[in-house]
Amino acid sequence: MKSTPYDIYWNDGKNWKWHLIYVCKDDLRIIVPKKPTWAGRTLNFAHPKSYLVLLLTILAITVPAVFLGHIDNFLWGGIFASVIAGIIIFYYRVQLYAK
Repeated sequence: MKSTPYDIYWNDGKNWKWHLIYVCKDDLRIIVPKKPTWAGRTLNFAHPKSYLVLLLTILAITVPAVFLGHIDNFLWGGIFASVIAGIIIFYYRVQLYAK
């Protein structure tokens, strides 16, 4: 992996919550490597745009499922509301821990 100036933050254990969630306001990247790096990528949840990326990812999966008829429209409303509420709650919880 190529070294970046943000690796100092990434290597700091204080920026990882429960060793799974990366929260660092000083790191300007939205998407960062997971620990361990072979596991893929994760979002920097201290960055406000990461929640937009998360929402768009969820919509990219669920909207086609609705239009293809795999999920009833009534059920879709409940799922969508639950996902949005979960993202909002998660955002505020992470922001409280980031302080």
